[in-house]
Amino acid sequence: MVPGRMEPQQWSQPGPDDMRKMAVVTAWKDAGDVVVCEGEAAGSYLAIKQTGRNPARPALDRYRRTFIWVKGSYLLVLDDIKAPEPVDITWLMKAPQLTRKGTKDLNFELKHPDASCGMQINQIGNVDLNPVIGKSTAKDKKKGELEWQQLQLKGHTNALKLATLMTPWGGDLKVSTKTAADGSVQIMVNGGKINDTWQWTPERGKFEPSSLKGTRKDGFSVQVGTTDKVVIAGNK
Repeated sequence: MVPGRMEPQQWSQPGPDDMRKMAVVTAWKDAGDVVVCEGEAAGSYLAIKQTGRNPARPALDRYRRTFIWVKGSYLLVLDDIKAPEPVDITWLMKAPQLTRKGTKDLNFELKHPDASCGMQINQIGNVDLNPVIGKSTAKDKKKGELEWQQLQLKGHTNALKLATLMTPWGGDLKVSTKTAADGSVQIMVNGGKINDTWQWTPERGKFEPSSLKGTRKDGFSVQVGTTDKVVIAGNK
């Protein structure tokens, strides 16, 4: 959408500004059974002045998201969000049906008429997060509102990191994290015969790839870094 414009207004492609600064794929790695894609989208969240409908917000300094796809095992999503001051952040997920498992942890199940997927959200830090499941605004051009559900994970902070484990192939997998003094994060995915460790060091540069290394005991070893940077045509 046009930078800073609030929904639900019309899409405009291309936008009036350089869209290569709005959202950029920063790194891509295809290692066969493991594929990693990282992107930066802070340029899509510019400052907004207060209106009668929406509160004011500063521009985000960072919105880095990494997808780690491990064939037949899981999808791991890493989010790193930063703002210059505490802001209201709402992390969204929607599905035809969405239920929470228990009340202690952020464990959910996404359901479709033909499939289901477990989802575990591990917060990296001490932000007070409030999960709310409500009605999704998803629509179909012909059918209108889809009557889906939407998870809204809300918090008030200037920095938020999340590791979200999704298990569309099933299996009793668990995700846990440890943060080091230098800000790097160790992410463990365990269960059954799976014993994976991911070492994640978020990059502080605007469009530079983060450092990521994943290993599986008696299995894969994958490393992502500056050599996997995606070069955007015309953007030096």
